[in-house]
Amino acid sequence: MKRPVSSNPKIIPTVALALATSLAVACVPKPRMEYSNQQILHLQETKELMRVLYHGLRPVWKSDKKAAYTAADFQLMARTAPRVVAVSQALQSRKVAGRYRPGFVRRAAELGRHAAALGEAATARMEPRARRAIKMMNAACGACHKRFK
Repeated sequence: MKRPVSSNPKIIPTVALALATSLAVACVPKPRMEYSNQQILHLQETKELMRVLYHGLRPVWKSDKKAAYTAADFQLMARTAPRVVAVSQALQSRKVAGRYRPGFVRRAAELGRHAAALGEAATARMEPRARRAIKMMNAACGACHKRFK
């Protein structure tokens, strides 16, 4: 006779530990501070730049899935885009990009172009262009991570 999973006293702590570990790994720490766009340009640590990028982009990352954008969504996109452009520029600097294989600068520049397009689309409140820019930014991040992470 099979015992139900819940009657096994070792399974619950094991599952809880596995879940806690997976959540801890998935979490990206916050940046050390709230940087201005000018300060971002001078950052030289890739990990810190990625933290700034992740926490800056997180609010708009999945907004390409929304049915429609609100005025607040466009404002958020317009605030986020220049920060992503600044991160892109910092990633392209010789001190950061010089640590990576060829192609890294191209990927960082691609991210910056899509972020600039998002800023323009958000300012003009052009939903299809904003949606496309977000998708392209997500694709640029994914392609870079696939190759360089």
